[in-house]
Amino acid sequence: QILLPGHPTSSFRLPKEITFITAEELHAKYPTLDVHGREDAAVCEYRAIFIVGMGWPMKDGSPPEEVRAPAYDDWNLNG
Repeated sequence: QILLPGHPTSSFRLPKEITFITAEELHAKYPTLDVHGREDAAVCEYRAIFIVGMGWPMKDGSPPEEVRAPAYDDWNLNG
């Protein structure tokens, strides 16, 4: 509601609840999907997500979920 006055023509609205999920949980929940497929599947299921721990290797030795901008995406540090 805070942003609406500044953007009255926007039709996009976040849901009231945002799901916090770790990159490790996404990796375990959708093991056959690539990183973007896991994000898409989680958004379809939960509508709005905040992914914790992006950029870190998985416990099973898999590479990090995403390395777009590790300093920016490091929610262990920033979130």
